[in-house]
Amino acid sequence: MSESAKDECMSTARHDPNDPYDAVIVGLAPANFDYDHLNTAFRILIGECESQKRSFEDRKPSIPLIALHKARFIESSGDGLMLGPGPFVVALENATGKEAEVLGKPSKAFFQTVIESLDYDGPNECIAVIGDDIQTDLGGGATDLGLWRILGTT
Repeated sequence: MSESAKDECMSTARHDPNDPYDAVIVGLAPANFDYDHLNTAFRILIGECESQKRSFEDRKPSIPLIALHKARFIESSGDGLMLGPGPFVVALENATGKEAEVLGKPSKAFFQTVIESLDYDGPNECIAVIGDDIQTDLGGGATDLGLWRILGTT
């Protein structure tokens, strides 16, 4: 790997070069969905950044890939639809062979956390989820938990 590629891991992510990375987290930051950021995340996940090499010497660390959600697209105010974080997460999964841990919708854990925070009586009450994306808002955990699902538009 060239020196410029090694340095890219540090500069693109604005990271202290002496600290190893603990994880790659993909959230909703459309301005950062570009080749440089995606390639930096890839290099971190496979242990190619200099901070990983210095900190872990001969062994490659297992850096987790965490996604806040995997929406395929989002609606931009006034600009119509644009790519969401999902395609970028899937690209990183494909390139690294890692599976992302999804912390937000539509993961079952996300919906369970919300339900636990409610004063919920169980089967005597119904919980509805309202969303504008069948897969991202209303799929996965909402389906697994048998929640009422309402498709709305913005």
